[in-house]
Amino acid sequence: MQTTKTKVIPLKHLAIIMDGNRRYAKSIHRPKEYGHYLGVNKIHDLVDWCLERNIAEVTLYTFSLDNWKREEGEVNYLFSLVSDFFKRYLEELIAKGVHLNWVGLPTGLPKEVSTILKASEKQSKQCHKLILNLAFNYGGQKDVAIAAQRIAKKVKKGQLKLQDIDEAEVRSNLLSKKVSSIDLLIRTSGEERISDFMPLQLSYSELYFTKVYWPSFSEIDLDKAIQEYYSRQRRFGGE
Repeated sequence: MQTTKTKVIPLKHLAIIMDGNRRYAKSIHRPKEYGHYLGVNKIHDLVDWCLERNIAEVTLYTFSLDNWKREEGEVNYLFSLVSDFFKRYLEELIAKGVHLNWVGLPTGLPKEVSTILKASEKQSKQCHKLILNLAFNYGGQKDVAIAAQRIAKKVKKGQLKLQDIDEAEVRSNLLSKKVSSIDLLIRTSGEERISDFMPLQLSYSELYFTKVYWPSFSEIDLDKAIQEYYSRQRRFGGE
């Protein structure tokens, strides 16, 4: 009896929903801001780990549209952390070959934040060793709605026929159009949902949930997720 070998698909695109900053801080009796501080700076470590493992693309869910529901002081602190992160690490990231791609809406963001995100993207555009997609002020449902609006405008102007609207056309009109299909999604903190995060790119992703809070996520935890990824059979509906 012949056995069919399962094709091993290399892990090229890793996405992480970085959850649990506030709960981690609470667990060690520290203010929630401390958890966010550790969480943002954990990105620096993650980039090095991914470079060492030849992962070509990393997408991080850093601030969702739903996060605006949080207290104003907490939101403003998150904004300041992101600005400080790129002021501190951008030159280092560029030297390592990391290209930043901001995915999200400028609406509502302080000018300093949107400016530094755009500038970081521009300054790192010649880097090709690792793409770091930062989903900041992003929501998946909004992303799809914007794509629908853009397509509708094309149809209205006669630039596109209804019968020519396909999956590729939808993807090319997304805010996240530069983000490729995701191989593996990791969500930390024990929650098991995708929370409005890139629904189209996650269509055939492997999902991995860990109870570890993001600030304490380690290189060992990353390797556990990668090992789990390679233990699975990715069929894409074909078998």
